Amino acid sequence: MGRLLYFDIYPNPSSGLFYFDSNIKSGNIKVISILGKEVYTSVINNNNIVDLSKEAKGIYIIKIKHNGETIQKKITLM
Repeated sequence: MGRLLYFDIYPNPSSGLFYFDSNIKSGNIKVISILGKEVYTSVINNNNIVDLSKEAKGIYIIKIKHNGETIQKKITLM
């Protein structure tokens, strides 16, 4: 049995800068608007900051993909 993938993103809601804490050290992170538009993508590294300050206010889905597994959470940009 594999290890449980974990990530937390804060503050939520935020005005643009989100920080995330995770046990995932490699993989991809994507942020998708509620309308399905991909607005952010990056490789996971030591910089655990997601900057959405130039995006419209609303609800977004943040997805982290690692070794074929995907976990996701909703975030709110205010």
